[in-house]
Amino acid sequence: MIVTFCGHGNAVITPEEHKKLVGILFDILCETSDTTFYLGDYGVFDIHCNKTLKELQKKSFLC
Repeated sequence: MIVTFCGHGNAVITPEEHKKLVGILFDILCETSDTTFYLGDYGVFDIHCNKTLKELQKKSFLC
């Protein structure tokens, strides 16, 4: 599976949006071990997604 992120450089991530992102990423990580994530490295959205993904990868053994 290939997952790409596309967002806005000035994004404001609300707690509700963060929770939704965590749920989606957790489901993807539990669904398959062969996933490639493509992330930009510019702007609030990309940085937030990257940080969240790294945190979940450490916890993916909980699936």
